[in-house]
Amino acid sequence: MNDVPLWTPDGGRLIYARTDPPMGLWSIAAHASNESPRVVWPEGHYHPHGWSPDGRELIAVINTYDPRFTWDIVKLPIRDKGERQAMVTSPFVEGLTGAALSPDGRWLAYSSNRTGAHEVWLQAYPGPGDPVPVSINGGWNPVWARDGRELYYLEDDQMMAVAIAPGSTPLNKLPVRLFKSSYSHPPYTVPSWNVAPNGRFVMIKPVDKEAASPPITVILNWAPGVER
Repeated sequence: MNDVPLWTPDGGRLIYARTDPPMGLWSIAAHASNESPRVVWPEGHYHPHGWSPDGRELIAVINTYDPRFTWDIVKLPIRDKGERQAMVTSPFVEGLTGAALSPDGRWLAYSSNRTGAHEVWLQAYPGPGDPVPVSINGGWNPVWARDGRELYYLEDDQMMAVAIAPGSTPLNKLPVRLFKSSYSHPPYTVPSWNVAPNGRFVMIKPVDKEAASPPITVILNWAPGVER
């Protein structure tokens, strides 16, 4: 099974998670070719979420498969050989419902259920620093504005936004509600939406098959039938 696709920074390839053997992170060329998929990071159940600004490190979450059976956020040095580095590790579910690095690479936004419910948190990247809460009444699937001045996330079916201030104290305002989203947001398929460079939201609209237009029937070579 393959899922959770992510573009490489140059747009030339797709990184995706392979959850059946051989597990790991794999990539395939975005253009039409006969190239076979190749392994990017072996062994493990990963979900890729984003890149460092220089494209050298991949931010991902990993299923620990230990007695905790939970998820941690890790940093994978893709260009340079190195070991996997833990970013957020705890007895809770970290990043499974969203993790996103700010465009300037200074802040990591992610979801966590450490309080008993999924909330969005913000932590300095690559650290040090303690995480600070962003959402108030639940939150998941954080996505950054392209200029890094706002962070968006979902609170149930409400699209929320919080302003990000420059400096070492990024949060000085409460989140605000933008609109109610009637689009498809599967909780463990993240990101389920994105923000285009022009600020427009790009989302998945469910199809109502019952309300779809009736099919159109085209009959070819009908003239002989009329003559008969």
